[in-house]
Amino acid sequence: MSKNVINIQNNANNSEKGYPLFLGEDLGFADTINVTYPELAALYEEQRSQFWLETEHNLDQDRIDFQTCDPAVGEVMIRNLMSQWLMDSVAARSIMSLLEPFASNNEMIDILSVWSFFEGIHARQYSFIMRQCFIDANAVLERAKSDVNVAYRSKIIGKVFNEVMEVGAKYSQGYDLDILDVKKAILKTICAVYSLEAISFMGSFACTFALTETGKFQGIGNGIQAICKDELLHAKFGKTILNILLYKEGYMSIFEEFKEEFTEIFVEALKQEFSFNEYIFSEGRHVLGLTTELLNEYDKFIAKPIFDSLGMQWSEEFGEVPKQNPLKYMDKYVNPDSIQAAAQEITLTAYRVGAVVDDTNGMEFDF
Repeated sequence: MSKNVINIQNNANNSEKGYPLFLGEDLGFADTINVTYPELAALYEEQRSQFWLETEHNLDQDRIDFQTCDPAVGEVMIRNLMSQWLMDSVAARSIMSLLEPFASNNEMIDILSVWSFFEGIHARQYSFIMRQCFIDANAVLERAKSDVNVAYRSKIIGKVFNEVMEVGAKYSQGYDLDILDVKKAILKTICAVYSLEAISFMGSFACTFALTETGKFQGIGNGIQAICKDELLHAKFGKTILNILLYKEGYMSIFEEFKEEFTEIFVEALKQEFSFNEYIFSEGRHVLGLTTELLNEYDKFIAKPIFDSLGMQWSEEFGEVPKQNPLKYMDKYVNPDSIQAAAQEITLTAYRVGAVVDDTNGMEFDF
C-alpha cells in the first residue's frame, strides 16, 4: 500500500497516546495535543526562537578584506566557505525529503521542517557572502563546482543520502520492503546527519573563526557564528533522535548488529576532515595560529566523545586524543552566551528572537 497523506480514520495514535517516530500509521492531523516526545517539541521551539536572516550581517568591510589581505589567507576563507556552502546546500534539501516518507510522529515532522528551513538559511548565507564580497560571484560558484576537495568533504553524506533516497521512494510507493532494511536506512541517515552537524561543521567553523580572530572578516564571522549556534542545536537533534530510536523504540539490536557500518560513517566523516585540513593549508595557504595538525587535533577532540557515547570503536589510525581543547579560541564561538562584550563594541549574535520574559508581575493596569 502506498503512503496516504490524509489518514484520519486509521490513525489512532492520539487515543493510544503514542506516535512512533517512524514507520507507524500515516499522519492526518498535526497533533500537538498528544505529544509523545516532549524533548523533540522543546528542541523545535528552541530552534524557532533562533530565527535570523542571512542579510542581517554587514559585509562591506569583508569585501575590502578580501581585496587587501594576503591572497594566501583569503584563499583559506574562500575554499572553506565553498565546502560549508555545499554541505549546507545538501542538508537543506535532503533532511526533510529523506526522512519524511518514514515519519509517523508530529514532533518529528516539526523537527524535520524547521531543520531543513534553517539549513536553507545557512545555504543562503553563503550565497549572500559570495554576492556581497565578489564582483563575479558566479565565478566563485564555478570554482567550487570544479574543486574535487570541496566535493570530497561531503562524500559520505552524499553516499548515504543517495542510498536512503531509493529506499524512501520505494517505501512511499508501497513496495514490499524488508522492515529491517528500512530501519537500517533510517539509522544510517540519522548517523550521517549527526556526523555532519557534530564533526564536519565544527571543524569547518574552527577554520573560519581562526580567520576572524586575526581581526579580518568580522561580518562573515558574525554570520557563521549564527550558523554555528544552529548547527550545535542540530547536533542535539541528531543525538536526541538516535537516543529515542535506540532506547525507546527498539532499534538498539539493529544498531548493534550493523555497528561496523554505522561506525564507518563517522570514521569516513573524520577522514574527510583530515583530508580537507591538509588541502586547505597546501599550496602556501596559511592562517595565523592555525595549522593542519591543530585542526586534526581539534577534530579528534570533538569526535571522540561521539564515538564513546554510541559505543563505537575509536580507530587506532586516528591516534591519541587531546585531553584539552587544542583550539581554545573556539570556546567563545561555540558558547556565544559566555561572551561578555559591550553592545556598542561588537554585533552581538547570542540573542534569541521571540523569547519574552513576563516582568509585569505585581503591576496594576487601568482599562
